[in-house]
Amino acid sequence: MPDLADQYRIYKYILLPIGLLATIPVWKQIYKDRLFILCLAYMGYLLLSSAWSSQFGLELLWKQFVLTLSVLVFVLINIHLLQTFPEAYFKVLQGLTLLACLSALLSILVWYFGTSHTGRAQGIGALENSGSFSYVYGVFALFAVHFALQSRLIYKRAIFFIAGISGLLFLAFSQSRGTLMAISIAITLQIIAQSTHIRRNIIILLIMAFTLIAAIFVIFPESIQQAIDRGWSLRPQIWKLFLKDIPDSFLSGQGVLTSSILPVPGTSYETPYAHNAYIHALWQGGIIGLAFFLAIFALSFYRANQIRKHYQHRIILVIITFGFFCMFTDHGSMITKPRELYFMFWLPLAMLIYKFAIDEPGIPQEAK
Repeated sequence: MPDLADQYRIYKYILLPIGLLATIPVWKQIYKDRLFILCLAYMGYLLLSSAWSSQFGLELLWKQFVLTLSVLVFVLINIHLLQTFPEAYFKVLQGLTLLACLSALLSILVWYFGTSHTGRAQGIGALENSGSFSYVYGVFALFAVHFALQSRLIYKRAIFFIAGISGLLFLAFSQSRGTLMAISIAITLQIIAQSTHIRRNIIILLIMAFTLIAAIFVIFPESIQQAIDRGWSLRPQIWKLFLKDIPDSFLSGQGVLTSSILPVPGTSYETPYAHNAYIHALWQGGIIGLAFFLAIFALSFYRANQIRKHYQHRIILVIITFGFFCMFTDHGSMITKPRELYFMFWLPLAMLIYKFAIDEPGIPQEAK
């Protein structure tokens, strides 16, 4: 049975070298782009923080370098594909969206008939917890709503509408409350962004909301009760645990190689990260690291808002918003093995870098 390590080996030893070679021409086209420079600066600073990490070692440093390279190549590959196959890229994305939402629907059926719909729904083939899967399904649910809103064909609109409902239902049954909060904000923004058909889209939003609420409260009331009974879990304790260390290294942080696996007082649980990307960025890279991280978000929001009038690129602002709010209740370091952060953070950044550095380099400087 494959596990996460097996998947990463495929990426590391096969896709990463191919990606490095394939994206060489992209470098000279984007190296002056401000967002790309910010991303490189953030990655470089985190690598530099290895020098003052409490667990510095050449082997750990090499692993961190490969992780950084993995993220960078993912960004470059998407830019390369957008440049080389712009129309095919979004067609493939539509196909992946339908596949992901079908997987979400199958996961719901397996959960319902296999466990008598008790506990939290798990994605089929899940190699991690349901929380990680919910972020990926959340991104593709947003893509489904996006394609439903932009399609002029009624049958395609219906297909993506159903796909979006499937993805959103999985989020509800996975009981990931932070994800549900984030996607509610993102979908509301998505409807507002479609200003050319605002009345029609508000109706679609209301129909989707009513469908979800009816399905969850009427058919699966126990799922709502379970989510309420779980309370805030251990997150406030975990946040306090990480915030306690910040005054000791406020400027530069603990360093990227310092282990973030900390025991939670009063429990047998060891948390692998801060469960808040902003607290983790401050803990890991200090105020300098957090400043880089927030600067990336700020420029991304600004750019995404500049191009939201183009129907194909409205989704970028929506996904960035989704990721921004998800990170208040989960996640640690932004430099990871291939996982959900690649979809909800690095993918929209790649789209923005492509749009401003290659697709429309003539965009006014103030919009860059």
